[in-house]
Amino acid sequence: MTTLESAREAYITLRPRYGELVAEVQAILQAAVRREGIDATITARTKDVSQVLKKLMKKPRPLEAIPDLAGVRACVLLPGDAGRIRECIERLFVVDKFEDKRVELSPSELGYYGLHFDVRLKDDDAARIPEKARPLHCEIQVQTRAHNLWADFSHDVTYKSPTELPAEVIRRVYRLVALLDLVDSEIQASRDAAVKTGGFEEGSMLVTLDRYYFELTGRAYDSELSFYIVHNLKDLYDEVERRGFDARIHDFVESHRERLAQRYADYGDDDRANPLLFQPEALMIIERLQANSFAVKEAWERILPLDLLESLADLWGMTV
Repeated sequence: MTTLESAREAYITLRPRYGELVAEVQAILQAAVRREGIDATITARTKDVSQVLKKLMKKPRPLEAIPDLAGVRACVLLPGDAGRIRECIERLFVVDKFEDKRVELSPSELGYYGLHFDVRLKDDDAARIPEKARPLHCEIQVQTRAHNLWADFSHDVTYKSPTELPAEVIRRVYRLVALLDLVDSEIQASRDAAVKTGGFEEGSMLVTLDRYYFELTGRAYDSELSFYIVHNLKDLYDEVERRGFDARIHDFVESHRERLAQRYADYGDDDRANPLLFQPEALMIIERLQANSFAVKEAWERILPLDLLESLADLWGMTV
């Protein structure tokens, strides 16, 4: 049996184990970025057999020396979020190797910008997957959506060509990376400027509340009152909690969906019901009451009559 044939059979045997590994890595990273409120798409894959054999034909080496037999990719909209995902990866996994592709380029060079990690699962996480998959490692790539587009395109054009491409084609490929680098910079700068605009954070929180509110009821609400309440209560969440606001509200609604649906059904036709119930921010208020009712009461007394809050809390089965 040839060395290549041995490698083929070994990888066919190992590939399902790598699939188990990357599924776990993907799930851990997906949960982390969601908690952090990072807008990222997390995908996972194992290399197909033909890709592995082509790598070995180009550069003979032991199968285990190929770094990306299994990989997870995190694509972010904002370049600044790549650094936040890096912090998550370094906290959650055993990192055996790290590469920042940007720093490998000189200031006069253009090319692929991405963060690459060679990782293994920590012992507690590894215990959740089959024993044969536990010692394996995989690659995690973190890149912006713009550079993901360029990486996929340039790989398709340059690596699949059977002959050397003409200089003009190469120049066109690299002009694209210059444009996409500008796209990344402008997206980040625009986001940074928008965040400093009055009402941006409140508006973002209300988009989340709206989405879950209208899953529970179709009742129209007072948008000015919503903005006023969210503006005055947003500091009940610290900076980290505000970044993860969407995940926090999602978890609250999913944990209490049946109970919430019952409340909206019970009071839907009752004109005497607390008007706050039929405001999207009711979800935020109840979630915060469960977390720290004293802080909610203290903040509420500065903006609206306390009996409104007490009535909503009573409706939920709480006292303040």
